[in-house]
Amino acid sequence: MSKALLFALPLLFTACETTSDSPPPVDEPPGSLDVDVTLLDFGTLDPGASESHSVSLSNLGEGTLEIWDVTFQDDRVRAHWSVEGTLTGPLDPGESRVLSVTFAPRTVGDLPAELKIVSDDPDDPEHGVVLVGACSGTPQLGLSSTTVDFDEVVLGNHLELDLWFSNWGTGDLTLDSVALANPDDPTFELIVDPTGTILAPGEENGLAVIRFTPVYNGAWYGSLFVESNDPANPEVQVTLVGRGVTP
Repeated sequence: MSKALLFALPLLFTACETTSDSPPPVDEPPGSLDVDVTLLDFGTLDPGASESHSVSLSNLGEGTLEIWDVTFQDDRVRAHWSVEGTLTGPLDPGESRVLSVTFAPRTVGDLPAELKIVSDDPDDPEHGVVLVGACSGTPQLGLSSTTVDFDEVVLGNHLELDLWFSNWGTGDLTLDSVALANPDDPTFELIVDPTGTILAPGEENGLAVIRFTPVYNGAWYGSLFVESNDPANPEVQVTLVGRGVTP
C-alpha cells in the first residue's frame, strides 16, 4: 500500500465519524399575547382621589411568552398613572398574569395615557391599552366680605369700595353674574363689574368696585347678588350699607 493511500485513510475515517443521522433542531413554537381589555375608562375624579382597574395578560400560544416590559407610551403621564404587578418575565402556555393600573390625577383636565406591553410575540410585539381619565375639581367661591360697609359719607360726595373674589376650590370658578338688586337706584353703583371672570384654583384677583352716593341723611341699604358655578353656593348675597350725613 502506498504512503499516499495510508495517509488518506485517517482523513476518510475522521469524515465518517462526523456524519450523523440526527434530525435538525426544531424551533420552539412562539407564545401569543392576549390582553383582556383594549381600553380602560376611569371616568372623572377629583384631585386627590384615585381609582384602580386590572389588566390580565395571557399566553394563548404553544410556546413560552417572554414579557420584556410594561410601561407607558409617554413617561410624563407617570404623574397621574401607575402600574403594579409582575411587569417582566416568562408566561408559560395557558398562564395568565394580572396587573393593576391606578389613576390618581394631580391636575385638572383630560389626562389620557397608553399602557405599552412589550413581548416576544412575533405578531404583536408592542401591545397598547388606551387609558382614559379626567379631573374636574370643584370650584368654591370666596369673598373678601359678605357686607360692604361705607360708614358715613357726606352728602354731595361719594365713596368707592372694593369687593374681592377668590377661588378656594379645586376647579375653575366662573362668575356668571354680579349685579345689584336695584341697578336703577343711583345710590349704589357697580363701577367695575367682574361678570364673566374665570378664576383658577387658588386665584384671588376677581374684583368688583361699588360706589355709594347718598342723596339725603340717614341709613341706606342695598344688595349685590353673585351667581357662579360653585355647586354649594350658586348664588350669594352681599349686603351694602352706608349712611348719608350733612357737612
